[in-house]
Amino acid sequence: MTTLQHDAILADEKPETTTAGGLAGIWQRVNDTIFKLSALALIVAALVLTVGVVSSHLGRALIWQDEVTIFLIAGAVFLAAATVQAKRGHVGIEVAEGWLTPAGNRNRILVLDGLALVFIGFFACMAFELLREAIAEGQATHSSWGPPLWIPYTLLTLGMALLAVQLAFQVGDRSRLVLVAMLLATAALVLWTTGAPEWWPEWLPSIPRRPLAPLLQDVPQPVISISFCVVTLLVMFSGMPIAFALGSVALGFMMLFMKRASIGVIAQNVYEELANVIILAIPLFILKGAAIGRSDAGKDLYSALHAWLHRIPGGLGVANTIACGLFAAMAGSSPATCSAIGSAGIPEMRARG
Repeated sequence: MTTLQHDAILADEKPETTTAGGLAGIWQRVNDTIFKLSALALIVAALVLTVGVVSSHLGRALIWQDEVTIFLIAGAVFLAAATVQAKRGHVGIEVAEGWLTPAGNRNRILVLDGLALVFIGFFACMAFELLREAIAEGQATHSSWGPPLWIPYTLLTLGMALLAVQLAFQVGDRSRLVLVAMLLATAALVLWTTGAPEWWPEWLPSIPRRPLAPLLQDVPQPVISISFCVVTLLVMFSGMPIAFALGSVALGFMMLFMKRASIGVIAQNVYEELANVIILAIPLFILKGAAIGRSDAGKDLYSALHAWLHRIPGGLGVANTIACGLFAAMAGSSPATCSAIGSAGIPEMRARG
């Protein structure tokens, strides 16, 4: 019987040592501290939302509850990304691993980490541009409270910068030559998209900027759609984390088939998708699932199910599916259901083979 040493929501690969000497310890302590603060931010967000709901029923609505909750959620998501990457905990689909030799898998991971570094590095630069514009223009939310937008944009920029540094360490551990190539590619992509900055020295050659119009025009929409689906599936099945795979493929197709102005709002679009208090349900249901999985309740439940259904092929899987249906009817969120049932059920199913 196999004893699992981690939650099911994390990948099996052990955390990597990304740097040598004392720098590795410092970076790990920084990551661990930020990760704990992110977890605390989610708990505070839940408390703020709860107090807001109670206050509204008492006739004293809090005008700041939504923005504070959103800022805490977005900050926790962005700032914790580097620590999750250090643990190889971002969700991915590993299909190619069994087809390649150990050396081939190492090269595959190196290439995937390098491509992820280019995407995250570009995304971090776009987030910094978004932050700079918010500060220069004094942008604020449209609510009655109206907090400045530089607050969440700072969290977004800092989180993506930390994630880019983590990826750079992991790439550099495997090949410093590839690291230099990926950093140069990221810088070239940013300069080609945004143009040379004001501080660009005159003695350096001028950098051509990307045209305003799409690079590829008059391409039939069905061709673009089919190509996007095929490339997305190939990149996802290569083992790259799903978030990085979807982002890098989307960025590539945006570069080819969309106007230059569309590229500049990629960071804003990502933030607006996460600026939703409903997302808070996902980590809270993960917490509930972890509590069930770590307690005797989860073990007793799956022991009973195993005793009842062990003669039926896939009995535990069927039981999990039914449990997911019941939980989804109560929770109303598919990701929350997967996290709650999965964190309790996957270790028990693995323990039974």
